[in-house]
Amino acid sequence: MFGKVMVVNRGEIALRVLRTLREMAIESVVALSTVDLAQPPPLADQVICIGDGDPQRSYMNSHRILSAAFACQVDALHPGYGFLSEDASFSELCAEIGVVFIGPSAEALGKLSDKASSCQLAAEHHIPHLLIDVMRGEEDARRLSAAVDYPVVIKPVVGGGGRGIRIVERPEDFLPQFKQALVETPSRLRYSGFLVESYLERARHLEVQVLRDEDDNMVVFPPRDCSIQYRNQKWVEETPAPLCSTQLLDKLERGARLIIEGSGLRGIATVEYLVRGDEYYFIEVNPRLQVEHTITELVTGMDLVREQIRLAAGEKLEDPPLPRGHAIEARIYALPSGESVSLTPPGGPGVRVDAFLGQKGEALFLYDPLLAKICTWAPNRSMAISRMRRALEETVVRGAVTNLHLLKKVIESEAYIRGDYQIETLHEMMGGESWISWRE
Repeated sequence: MFGKVMVVNRGEIALRVLRTLREMAIESVVALSTVDLAQPPPLADQVICIGDGDPQRSYMNSHRILSAAFACQVDALHPGYGFLSEDASFSELCAEIGVVFIGPSAEALGKLSDKASSCQLAAEHHIPHLLIDVMRGEEDARRLSAAVDYPVVIKPVVGGGGRGIRIVERPEDFLPQFKQALVETPSRLRYSGFLVESYLERARHLEVQVLRDEDDNMVVFPPRDCSIQYRNQKWVEETPAPLCSTQLLDKLERGARLIIEGSGLRGIATVEYLVRGDEYYFIEVNPRLQVEHTITELVTGMDLVREQIRLAAGEKLEDPPLPRGHAIEARIYALPSGESVSLTPPGGPGVRVDAFLGQKGEALFLYDPLLAKICTWAPNRSMAISRMRRALEETVVRGAVTNLHLLKKVIESEAYIRGDYQIETLHEMMGGESWISWRE
């Protein structure tokens, strides 16, 4: 097992990883930008600065990170999620200097973090997908605008967080929407190109969490439903996913196994699908820890960060406990409206809160508007919903505009209570307004 691990991330996910390292009696270092250095997450044994507030000069700067890892004499590096967590070249650089990247190998990341490559892998195993073609520039966009059946989706080949995704319903809108996608996509991701996919209306977004060790042993967990989304950003997730037939569950698990085996991945990953009825279509793999890993932990009793670390150290999978009960995560997003931001979190039976406020005011939201993740667990879905309703009512945020009122509306809606909701449901509730300006 590792003696010393560097966490290269910030906020709630850095604290989440540090907690597990402390429980495993592994010495820890957290690498932070100057913005986060004034108030580092607790539990780190050592703190090191890797650059200024611009993520390109800190959390995305592989050479500064690896110099810090060398200076601190760490055995391994945990990237959390976002930033360099899916970067194949960074994983390769770690291997070259003898630091274990707690994540997939560069080869596996090359196959999975590129959505076009992962769709090709799905096709090789006869798993349905929605990919039509890949655009490398405006010439491809003009050609495809006249060749595809509408509606379609444009999205970056590499990336996450819902940025750069545009739905196109008419040929005359294709080129303007492509140019808008270019504007929305971070410059480092534009060069990989954009996918054009068929748009599946009234679909659900389901995902399957997978663990795999060096002996090819694999654990596949019950799917999570992530369909409550705002502009392609997940807001509410639950597991097990409601209203899934046995046949659909078998297809999703089989597809996940085939794709992960085909990639050669060792460690943790999430295979994502769009689903309508019993139709299913592969969309991508996230070969890293997910924001919503929390609810899988609640229904399994496992620490997925611990499993990540164990698998990266070459240890074998343990027999996981049988999943039980139901869990829900609601993400509180916020924009500062005052000098300081305070959170009064909920508590009580079956409630988990992942949050770290850290900096005051605008600095808190420099990188990500995610303020907190409120999670509930109960023996059944109905009780988990009741607990989430109570937990959201108990939550108080001061000094920021949040989506808390909308989360309450979602959880109390008939569609959510029935489990009969799709990706469009939240937008329909809001009547097309932005979450910042929406009022009931």
